[in-house]
Amino acid sequence: MQGTEQRRVTVHDVAKLAGVSAMTVSRVLSGKQSTSAEAASRVRSAIEATGFRMNKAASNLRQGRILTTIALMVDRLDDPFFSQVMSAAQDVASSRGALLVVTSAPRAGHNQTDTVTSLLARSADGLLLYPSPEEHNLVVDGQPVVLIARTAGIAGTDAVLVDNAHGARLGVSHLLEVGHTRIGLLDFGDSPLPTLPEPFVDTRADRLRGFRMAHDEAGIVVDESLIRYAGPTVEGARQATLSLLDHDNPPTAFFGLNGRMTTGVLHALGSGLAGHGLAGIDDIELADVFDPPITVVAQDPQLMGRRGAEMLLDRLENPALPLQRLELKMRLIVRGSGKPA
Repeated sequence: MQGTEQRRVTVHDVAKLAGVSAMTVSRVLSGKQSTSAEAASRVRSAIEATGFRMNKAASNLRQGRILTTIALMVDRLDDPFFSQVMSAAQDVASSRGALLVVTSAPRAGHNQTDTVTSLLARSADGLLLYPSPEEHNLVVDGQPVVLIARTAGIAGTDAVLVDNAHGARLGVSHLLEVGHTRIGLLDFGDSPLPTLPEPFVDTRADRLRGFRMAHDEAGIVVDESLIRYAGPTVEGARQATLSLLDHDNPPTAFFGLNGRMTTGVLHALGSGLAGHGLAGIDDIELADVFDPPITVVAQDPQLMGRRGAEMLLDRLENPALPLQRLELKMRLIVRGSGKPA
């Protein structure tokens, strides 16, 4: 069409018109005989009606080639947590004859909905998505999306979540039980959280809730002046820790809301933790070789990536499946850093 860019027809478009799954379209295109003659006929009619064409790279692959493409959009490609999610999702995709494409979410000021829509329109049959905290109303027209770690108020999709409130409660309760009553919190946000709409599952909000729950259960009032909004970087957490050490009544222990926050505390306190207690969410690299070894609340990013990819490929295989919502548990690994010197 002159003067406009025409959207590429995808396997999903063909599947929608034929009334079958994207996997069924893939089988027909690859010449597999496991599809009924009636379904295959509908697929071929839909291909003709839409003008669907395989791209050159795909058409050059041998028989049995990868035809289903799923995408993974995460927050930060350089984050060890997301690299493990990606690795596990890749293993599942490969084992089931699918291709995984990985990208990072747009930074602040960009519309994640536009990026997601473009990704699904151009290349992906389905999406594993770690949604932006600001993304409350994402709508994907008919294509399957599995949410990872948070829902951000997005309804009508499969999700693999983590019980973040329980995880934070475990770690903070441990610090309180060994004798700390003043715990400095390193939050990876830039500012206090706004009131979130319902229903809303957000990693940061739930971890903050768990921090407060542990104090309530111990009968200790949270000192709001011990909460620092460090931003997403290790350096931000280091600077925030130093500011807490300058407090008129400084904390005796610190809790990091993620691995970068805990690492920042280590950079500020140095070897031996300067006599302070420390625990945090995420099992950071070399946590067990520090002196003292670092107590953490560990989640399982590989299980998250694996189950998310399985959910997405199952949804492509059978769009009529009931929605799934899986909530994984964290576990406390006590190594010694929580105890007072």
